[in-house]
Amino acid sequence: KRHGPCTLSWRTDRQSHYAALVETICFQQLAGAAARTIHGRVIQAAGGKITVESIASTKDKDLRAAGLSQSKLLSIRSLTEHVQSKNLKLNRVSSMSDEDVVEHLIQVRGIGRWSAHMFLIDRLHRLDVWPTGDYGVRVGISKILSMADVPTEKQCEPLGDDFSPFRSVLAW
Repeated sequence: KRHGPCTLSWRTDRQSHYAALVETICFQQLAGAAARTIHGRVIQAAGGKITVESIASTKDKDLRAAGLSQSKLLSIRSLTEHVQSKNLKLNRVSSMSDEDVVEHLIQVRGIGRWSAHMFLIDRLHRLDVWPTGDYGVRVGISKILSMADVPTEKQCEPLGDDFSPFRSVLAW
């Protein structure tokens, strides 16, 4: 009644799980406009499309010139190597449990629980992810509950329990 119906929608413009993860890495710890600009430049540097092959054949200097930090470049290289070596099986993640997806993805340098949670919500359309590592989610919780301080991840964990199996919607 207070907020109206949920209008959460899923993006359909990414070609692959790999491309979604590259985008997630580009967006880590950056404001949206800056991240979109860098991500767009990475796409251009990779020949117009993000694939394992296009990124593998793009030179480091070109990816750095697109605006990637050294850390993000190393993360994208790690992701690419994990996919090429078949240590990361992105074709299987849709059938895995949420926690198994997280454990599978965090083997890649630069992909932590936050990135894995964003992948679960945005790419795999999982409705019961509670991303308490997301600062925006914690700020939202503090506002909803009229808290003086932003709660920690640990403090937020039980606060989503009553909303399962739709915690992703609450986080949104």
